[in-house]
Amino acid sequence: MLLALVLSSCAAPGPVPPPPDPSYARLVPPSATLRLADGTPVPLRIWDAHGPARGVIVAFHGFGDSRDAWERSAPLIAGDG
Repeated sequence: MLLALVLSSCAAPGPVPPPPDPSYARLVPPSATLRLADGTPVPLRIWDAHGPARGVIVAFHGFGDSRDAWERSAPLIAGDG
């Protein structure tokens, strides 16, 4: 057991992730809030189409992510209707 402890202290640390993109430093306030059946508020963002809407996209993010992940791509998609 002592040998395992000594050897593990010599192990190199894992890779360091790159720093976050500075443009993501701001938190964009939600444009609406949805209330779930149990009353839990869920903030959401809505990007209206530029011109006539050709469809609707409902985009969800995964765990460890946020709605701010769509700040770059959503306006481009909305620009196409």
